[in-house]
Amino acid sequence: MPILPKGRRTLECLSMVCFFKKIIKMEAVNPSQKVVEQIYVDFSKGNIPGLLDALAEEVEWTDPGHLMDLYIGKRKGKASVLDFFKKLGQYLSVSKFEIHDFFPSGNKVAVAGHIAGKVNSNGAAYAADWAMTWEINSAGKVVRHQLYLDTASIAKAMGA
Repeated sequence: MPILPKGRRTLECLSMVCFFKKIIKMEAVNPSQKVVEQIYVDFSKGNIPGLLDALAEEVEWTDPGHLMDLYIGKRKGKASVLDFFKKLGQYLSVSKFEIHDFFPSGNKVAVAGHIAGKVNSNGAAYAADWAMTWEINSAGKVVRHQLYLDTASIAKAMGA
């Protein structure tokens, strides 16, 4: 193996240091992503009060809209979000809620995943891919959330 000039070895060492610093930065979880991850943990455990605690008082909560009174478009405030989760449990049972990817960027986080379950009233199965976007304020609270979901597949299962 040839011996490299001293200057070249120094550059290689500096490159390795830069490489490892990049890896460490990549592995460090964005603080906004941590907030969103905890929300999903709370949802998976049925801890809706914990989930609501992560929201700003006047959170803007948007879903695809217009499927019975479950998905209604825009909601504002924690009480309205709580109403959504009550209706979700009233209409649907969730047997699978998968998170495929997180895409953090500063105080915003996009997430992609999959949901499946059954309609409570008729037992019909539903499944759909979803995406959500989250915006977190400087206090670590969610100020904006938007759900992107194929509500047609859920509506079909609901018979709506």
